[in-house]
Amino acid sequence: GVRLRPLDKVWRLHSGTDLNAGGCEGPICAARSGTVVFSGFDANDNGTITIDHGNGVRTSYLHQYASGLLVREGDKVTAGQQIGRVGSSGKSTRCHLHFMVSVNGSPTDPVPFMAAVGIELG
Repeated sequence: GVRLRPLDKVWRLHSGTDLNAGGCEGPICAARSGTVVFSGFDANDNGTITIDHGNGVRTSYLHQYASGLLVREGDKVTAGQQIGRVGSSGKSTRCHLHFMVSVNGSPTDPVPFMAAVGIELG
């Protein structure tokens, strides 16, 4: 939902969920099998991996450092495979994983998606 961003104090949509992933360098694993369609730095300098799972569903994993991007565009990944390591790149105040899900290009609440694939919060 909409939140006050801690770095610039601007109210903006936070289209994902932030997960404490065991601190810096903790493993990031693919939520589902698919094909890596982006691995690099986005316009905000966030180390980002995006996976296409088919049927319009994509997941994105943000804030890795360059050393934490463990897959390349075109790689096929399986559910649970380590794809990255947690970092704090871009507009981030601490090491964590920003996890996003989009369906047909539109951001969607990732929490029901995580429950559907067996990812537990807390």
